[in-house]
Amino acid sequence: MKKWKREMSFLIFTQKIKNYLLATLVLGVSITSLSTFNTVLAKKEVTSIEDLENYAVEKNVNIMLYDENGKIENEFHADGLEVTYEYKNGKMKSSKDNKGKKQIYIANDDFVEVVEYENDKEIYRRGLSFKQYKFPDITPEERKKLDQEKIQQAIELDESLSPLSTTSYENYYVNGVLMNDIAVSRPNSSTDYFTYAYSMSESEIQQFFETKNSILKSSVQIWKKDSSGNVYNTGRTIVPSKAIATAATTHFMNPKVIIAALQKESSLVSAAPGTVSYSSRRFYYAMGYGATDSGDINGTSGFDVQIDKGTKLFKDLWAQAPVTQPALFSGINYNKTVTSNGVTYKNYIWTKNWGTWALYKYTPHSLDINLLPTIGGGNYLFYQIFKGYWGTDWT
Repeated sequence: MKKWKREMSFLIFTQKIKNYLLATLVLGVSITSLSTFNTVLAKKEVTSIEDLENYAVEKNVNIMLYDENGKIENEFHADGLEVTYEYKNGKMKSSKDNKGKKQIYIANDDFVEVVEYENDKEIYRRGLSFKQYKFPDITPEERKKLDQEKIQQAIELDESLSPLSTTSYENYYVNGVLMNDIAVSRPNSSTDYFTYAYSMSESEIQQFFETKNSILKSSVQIWKKDSSGNVYNTGRTIVPSKAIATAATTHFMNPKVIIAALQKESSLVSAAPGTVSYSSRRFYYAMGYGATDSGDINGTSGFDVQIDKGTKLFKDLWAQAPVTQPALFSGINYNKTVTSNGVTYKNYIWTKNWGTWALYKYTPHSLDINLLPTIGGGNYLFYQIFKGYWGTDWT
């Protein structure tokens, strides 16, 4: 009897072991199947263009989608904005977003006319005249040497022997702002803070974007579309704060100038999640670099490219500024002199320092005369943005 009970106990124990092993096996298969199923779902979520907008919002990332030829087809933002680009003969034809805004780009003789629509109604028209300045590539060491030589020239310059007569110089005011002197730069400043690369660290820039609740607090992922129309993540991610800090130290430029230029050109800093920017070309030409009289320059689009090339252009223009200041800068405001509300805005200006000269070379407008009588745009907008963010602190 005891032997029978022992045998039964052994059989029951053996069966429990079999059941446990079977259950473990089934559970393992189920878990594996569930994992595979989820992987398939995850892949399905990111293989079509239609799903990228939701993906960007859910993952809190910004996405730039390139085609096989290296052109940007779409942008998907963490704030839900989606932008689609159209091309003709390799040049930008139009851009439109999913919030009802569209921009048409028309090439004229000496500028590109931008016509902006909202819900198919024209709301704004302006002419953009961008000229590209090509400079030879130099190493950071060579650039630093040239910077030092330029500064030494200014120190040795006897301004009393300047060929400019005191009557030649004119103050240029826009809404009470002296536009001749909107940068803290040599030679009328003991320190050239326009080119001070360490005014903000990468972490400080990131914190700045966090505080402003800007979409730039989120990273930018680079995606591509293959010949079958499927999209895939290239694995390359751009962190805006890092891109700005790197460009600043690489080209010896003040990151505050870069940030203010970003806001001036594309309203990216103030573009909080859930809002729509003034311009639908937000990341495509974030710093306005590469939009020329004859169309867009290939290879200049993309957030990281814009930051790097735009920053380098600022520094190159600073290096090209006349050592002797004040310096006459002619041809601003589309080379037009206009009067509005009793105030005349001339088509030339005397800059007082190298940084201000570079700002006008980058954007040859004291203000946007197409907005008058409303005062805004141009370098007046740059000044207002900088002052609003940091006051008079360029360090």
